[in-house]
Amino acid sequence: MNLLICEDEDIIRKGFLLTIKKLNICFDQIYEAKDGLQGLQMCKDYHPDIIITDIQMPLMDGLTFIAKAKELSPHCQFIILSGFDNFEYARTAMKYGVKDYLLKPCSKQEIYDSLTQTIEKIENAQRQDEELLVKERNYKQVLNQLQKLFLGDLLLGKYSPSDLTSQAKFYNIKFEGHSFLVLCFHIASETHNDDNREHSNWLCSLLTPCFSFYPVETTGGIPCMILMLQKAPVHYHSIWNVLTEEIKSYNARHQVHITFSLSHATEHYQTLPEQYQEACQLLSYRFFNPDKVCFSADFFDADAPSSCAIPNGLLESLFHTFVGKSQFDFHQSLYQIFQYISAQPELSPSGFSSCIEGILQYLSVQVIKNNDMTSGYDALRIPVSELFIACDTIHTLYTQIYRELTAFRQALLRNMESTAPCPRTPIEQAIAYIDNNYNKDLDLASISKMVSMNSSYFSTQFKKKTGLSFSTYIQTVRLEKGKNALLYTNKKLAEIAESIGINNVKYFCKLFKEYTGLTPTEYKNQNKRDPS
Repeated sequence: MNLLICEDEDIIRKGFLLTIKKLNICFDQIYEAKDGLQGLQMCKDYHPDIIITDIQMPLMDGLTFIAKAKELSPHCQFIILSGFDNFEYARTAMKYGVKDYLLKPCSKQEIYDSLTQTIEKIENAQRQDEELLVKERNYKQVLNQLQKLFLGDLLLGKYSPSDLTSQAKFYNIKFEGHSFLVLCFHIASETHNDDNREHSNWLCSLLTPCFSFYPVETTGGIPCMILMLQKAPVHYHSIWNVLTEEIKSYNARHQVHITFSLSHATEHYQTLPEQYQEACQLLSYRFFNPDKVCFSADFFDADAPSSCAIPNGLLESLFHTFVGKSQFDFHQSLYQIFQYISAQPELSPSGFSSCIEGILQYLSVQVIKNNDMTSGYDALRIPVSELFIACDTIHTLYTQIYRELTAFRQALLRNMESTAPCPRTPIEQAIAYIDNNYNKDLDLASISKMVSMNSSYFSTQFKKKTGLSFSTYIQTVRLEKGKNALLYTNKKLAEIAESIGINNVKYFCKLFKEYTGLTPTEYKNQNKRDPS
């Protein structure tokens, strides 16, 4: 804390200085001024906290000096020192916030009391300012978090357009600008040790000079921002090009891969939920364009297929292995379907996601059709859209879905074993016979007769149990064995066909292509290249 003594009489000024030192009142610095002009200069240079000033001084009187010094140091406290007990002086001084008025000559105790009281006022004011700053900082942090959560709910469509304006005002959010768009981004780290918050903060600092924006937190976990454009979107084309190059350079330096997507810009913030969905969908294109950084609305191909037809053979094989005992066969069937979908030309990310959801729905329906399998167990539920956004590659997406399905499958099989009757039913006996004799000539009449059932009733019960018709089940078993023979033996196609009960090699190739979407040779080559 600094003190300035402004007094034209040297003996009084020096006396004050000596008295203050004897009183052990600690100041960081004590400055002296002979008149008001010199005092003003010291105010500019040192910004004292307390000023003791005389009233009658040459060049500038004390009251004028106080008025001008107050402009330079608004928080400075003043003590008037005067040889005149003049009420008008005191009243004028009070207008400038002067709290104390000492008459010459004054005692040490008066000086001590005046200075210590003034110091206490300053320290109390400083403590109040600090407390206010802490409260303000905490308020801003809480408000910032509440704004993010509100905007997250807004983007998820939890507010009606009529409520948006009042709710935005409540959270102190101002939607101002020519138009609005949603930016979503994804950060994939190569080292796995990086704190993505650091990269997110860098991205915010990169955008700050160019845009006004609000960061958003959504329950889906997709980091995004609402950008407010001050001009028409076309004016920002060159800016996006520059930002893209900056991000590419940052990615290379920090061994990360930041990608971002931009929705269409609209003039009304009420459409932000639709823009958010669009930006999320665009961000999914990173799976198919790993080297690209920016995915704008112009990149989106509205004519891209929204789904694809998966061969029935692949689906039936997946279900057969899903409820079968071989984990390896299930893994192969699921992976083969992923390969088939990935190979579809121009399939959009939403189409890819729809295909996977269709596969899971197919499995659910087939499982539910068999009451014995679902007794006492929950239906199959996997959040495909959330996994699709959270994963970095198609491979990690496959791994996550494979894990989810495996966990469900194992629980399902345990449930089936615990509820299965001890003596096998006629249908189970027929299934066991087919699984062990798939290479023989098998027909519905002979198998139903073997288990002492009417052929028509046997056919109905068999499909209820397996989810497949009798002929389709036999064909599925044979083709699954054929797939394994292709991968793990060196037999020729004719030998494989004969070993699984199909005597015509051309017919075997035709069935195999319908079942897997690939010829036997393509299937063998493709799975040899992929270690999984």
